[in-house]
Amino acid sequence: MDIQKALSHKKIVILSLVTIFLCFLATTSISIHSLSKVIEAHDENAARLIATNIHAHIRDFLSTHTSAAKTMAEDFFVKDALREDAKKSDLEPGMPTLSRFLDGLVRTTAIDTAYIVSDATHRYFSHLGLHKVIAPDKAENPAHEHDTWYPAFIKTGMNRNIQIDTNPVVSDVWTIFFNNRILDDDATLLGVCGVGISMKRLQLLLHDLEIHYGVEILMVDDTETSHIGSRQVSIDKRYLNLKESAASAQAISFLRTENNSWQCRVELNQFGWKLIINQAGRDVVKTFSFIILNNILLFFCIFGVMFFVIHKINRSEKEVLTNMARIDVLTGIENRSAVDRVHGMLQADSSPGTFFIIDVDGFKKINDTLGHPFGDILLRRIGGILQSSFRKSDVVSRIGGDEFMIYSPGLHEIENVRVKAQQMENDIQEIHRLREFPNATDIHISISMGIALFPQHGNTYDELYHCADKALYQAKAAGKNRFIIFDDSASRT
Repeated sequence: MDIQKALSHKKIVILSLVTIFLCFLATTSISIHSLSKVIEAHDENAARLIATNIHAHIRDFLSTHTSAAKTMAEDFFVKDALREDAKKSDLEPGMPTLSRFLDGLVRTTAIDTAYIVSDATHRYFSHLGLHKVIAPDKAENPAHEHDTWYPAFIKTGMNRNIQIDTNPVVSDVWTIFFNNRILDDDATLLGVCGVGISMKRLQLLLHDLEIHYGVEILMVDDTETSHIGSRQVSIDKRYLNLKESAASAQAISFLRTENNSWQCRVELNQFGWKLIINQAGRDVVKTFSFIILNNILLFFCIFGVMFFVIHKINRSEKEVLTNMARIDVLTGIENRSAVDRVHGMLQADSSPGTFFIIDVDGFKKINDTLGHPFGDILLRRIGGILQSSFRKSDVVSRIGGDEFMIYSPGLHEIENVRVKAQQMENDIQEIHRLREFPNATDIHISISMGIALFPQHGNTYDELYHCADKALYQAKAAGKNRFIIFDDSASRT
């Protein structure tokens, strides 16, 4: 039976651990799946917001210079200067006031060059003065390659565009030119003006945005053959036609790339180019390591609590079973298992003690006349009196029927033994009527007691029991309701 219970407990423990482990796996999987969806949505929203902000910075940067070229084209001073230039046949002395005007723009604004071309004379004025006369059709002209932009722009019929080229006026550095037509009041073409900014300025802006947002930014044309990045410039398409549109940015496309990285694309509507924004993906292991670690700790905590609870339950059950095995069900004191305990006490401790055997006088007659329920209650009452008369360290047991056994280590003085025996007799004699049977006739309850001393009368349980049992027999023979201490000399006589 005990083996079956032990196996049952093991099954409960194993089932509990398996359940906890499966719950751990389930909660961890659900947590990671749910949080991955949340993080993915958060990354996409964050990426779109970053792309929107970067787009706004670059659009404003380009629009500022586009507006500067447009403002210059509408300036009355510029138009009057070009009308006056159309009347001059010689280059000298040029137009120093126009050059000073352009130089003032460069000094007071964030541009690197400013220029005006007269359509009547093809004279190219820069902030450094009269630079040259554009002659795009003359191949022998050293500036032939830089002069083709003018007729190409005029041919488009557009009011403005952007040109990316090296700047012959300022050290041949890569420059972004913002060109704008200059029209007379009757829409007659007077010339072209514009501003130029070094490519490094745009690259510096891209670099600052990359540092701020932790991304990589690339500007590409519609064919994606020309690229501008914070560290590189690869230009195939040098003339970019401005779209006459003030529309806001188109929808941002978002896609995941390898290694869980993401890429956003958003068009610069007015300029015909697009932004490509890349960001490295998160390390999933690092992202979820805290969650996984928490779940592992939670698992072990639950496991520990469950193990502790199961251990306590098993221990309590074992204690209950042990107590049940050694406790007399009727009286609540120890049963015959106390014999083994007394055996152990006698072997482990040589200090003197007293051994009692008690028998209820006339118990069979009580059972026969008043019934077994009355007898059971009487035994229970006597067991309680005996247990309350001794210490917890003493052994008080019912070893069968109406027979009780008591062993009290340390009780060895004859006078003390007599006092203890007399006290038990007196207490039991006080039982006249049981509360459970209020209508029963008054009865006289008494006990007979045989007493043996350790080690005088014996060194083992059997020896002590034999001596105490002889003394009990003598007490019965002498008229009952008394105690007798075993007398070795008397037994030999």
